[in-house]
Amino acid sequence: YIYLQPVGFSSPPGGSGGGGGFCRLMSRKITFYAVIPANLSSSLCYVDPENLMYVEPVPGKTGKIKVTMHYATMYPVIEFECQNIGFIRVDVKEFYRVYAREDVQQKIETSEFFGFRVDADKPLILELGGFERQPRELWKQVLKTNATGPSEYVKFESWEWVDGKIIATFTPGDPAVTVLWGSSMQTFQDMMLQLAFVLIAVAAVVTVLKIARKYVE
Repeated sequence: YIYLQPVGFSSPPGGSGGGGGFCRLMSRKITFYAVIPANLSSSLCYVDPENLMYVEPVPGKTGKIKVTMHYATMYPVIEFECQNIGFIRVDVKEFYRVYAREDVQQKIETSEFFGFRVDADKPLILELGGFERQPRELWKQVLKTNATGPSEYVKFESWEWVDGKIIATFTPGDPAVTVLWGSSMQTFQDMMLQLAFVLIAVAAVVTVLKIARKYVE
């Protein structure tokens, strides 16, 4: 086995951001890294001791993969950074249960959201299992390279639902993908906008209280 090794943990005060444009409010993250030798037997391509993530490198190439799992948030996200990787299969529910010790399906039922991002230098097939029902739609984020303002979302069509799994096909340069279950993208964006206003209001109240406390002292 080529075990997926944790190489970093992060729990930034007040939340985390960046990466793929996802709103990862009050989240923590665990980062893993693995190297898969060229021509490794397919039976040995699991990169974790629980056999939850299976990774195949491009034939004849040494593969490298970095996985960042965002947890302790109602909007879970997994990011894959790949070099010479052609196929990834992971049981998302079990992966979160084992490494984050939380029920990601419960979060999905509440927020109707799951996000993932793939940064790959070769065409890649990603198979995500562990979901209890078929998502309503997938959307990909289109970054504006020559314009300011927020990025745009368009429907992601290169996927299918097979035996309880999301099977998505990526080419190099494909953007982040948002998976939605019950809500439409517009409903989800409206909800996130409302949540952002609430967080701004809370931050303002906290600032005022700190200033007031300083004057009292």
